Amino acid sequence: MMATANLNLVHETEAQRRHARVKLPARLIVIDPQHNQYVLELSEISASGFSVVDDDAKLHMDHVYRGRLLFNFDSVEFVLKISFKVMNARSEESRFGCEFQDLGAQEISTLRLLISKFLGGEIARVNDVLTTLNRENFTKARKVNTSAGLTGWAKTKALLATAIMFAVGLMAFGYLLSTLATHYLVTAARSALVSLPQQAVLMPKEGNVELLVKVGDTVKAGMPVARVQAPWAEQVTTMLKASATPDPKLLSLLQTQMDYTLPSPCDCVVLSTGVANGQFLERGKSVVQLIPPQSQPYVQASFDYSDYVGLTAGRQVWLTLPDGFPQVSGTIAQVMMKEGLSEQTQGAVTVLVKPDSPLSAATVGSPVAVSVAPVWLDQLRNDATTLLQKITLS
Repeated sequence: MMATANLNLVHETEAQRRHARVKLPARLIVIDPQHNQYVLELSEISASGFSVVDDDAKLHMDHVYRGRLLFNFDSVEFVLKISFKVMNARSEESRFGCEFQDLGAQEISTLRLLISKFLGGEIARVNDVLTTLNRENFTKARKVNTSAGLTGWAKTKALLATAIMFAVGLMAFGYLLSTLATHYLVTAARSALVSLPQQAVLMPKEGNVELLVKVGDTVKAGMPVARVQAPWAEQVTTMLKASATPDPKLLSLLQTQMDYTLPSPCDCVVLSTGVANGQFLERGKSVVQLIPPQSQPYVQASFDYSDYVGLTAGRQVWLTLPDGFPQVSGTIAQVMMKEGLSEQTQGAVTVLVKPDSPLSAATVGSPVAVSVAPVWLDQLRNDATTLLQKITLS
């Protein structure tokens, strides 16, 4: 027995049509630009368009019209609002081919439902249409990798943005790693100061001081830096001069003891002064602080005895200076145990650190944080810094 062909299905080649067309019973109400309405019988319909028979030739090529498609389901008329454009016309058949314009997702789903039901030999029901209208029938469009097709400046911008994001991510990872290491792996000094090798000029005995130099002056060895006068010098001198027969030798000897200068012990630069002109100082107090001309600031830090094993000469450390100064690396130059202190004493180990980059003279006397990281962490930090510099330069 031969199968009966479905006469409602119009077969065309793939090149001719994108969608299958069916002879679905429906009517089209056309609304022309003058807002006149007229009804046409639908000849064929697909998901992308339809054809109608217009004996009066009211439709015109390339014109866009508004209208309504009318379908009957279970004695209920279903209306689908559409916009369409006349694409072709067969004058001998009074037949016009039209293409849908700007169909929404719900309209497309409804058309697909009606066509698939019709092709399957089923009857579309109202509940089927309502279910289709109430569900999400379209998934979101997949993200397409457009970078492969980029050329010129667009490709450069994409690569630059990728490099910046990678660098920011790398810095964030480095910061997180550094923070964790600071809390759990890094050994920190109890206290530390930026220092300079200094020589102090001290008061040999009490007296009133008159400074002969100022901060920053260069002095030679033996050059006077201050004059000292004994507090009772003026009274004694007045009494001797008022006597009937003052002894010149005694007067000269007393003046030598009462009024004298303090010499510089070296060829140095005046770092600071600990007194104002005319101020009284007790014996042993510092008058001026001197430093060698080419000396560089170093860091003196105190560690606990429990940290002694990891503190060796040549080991790299990190120096965090007060606000306004960048973090710098340094090298341990000397490790010393403080005499007379037990192993349990806090700060029992003194470490001298030579900064890898010279410190400013303005940092002398400033507190500084000294940290000693494990060797592998230092290597990781150096590698990350080198990689970041390469990315920045490229």
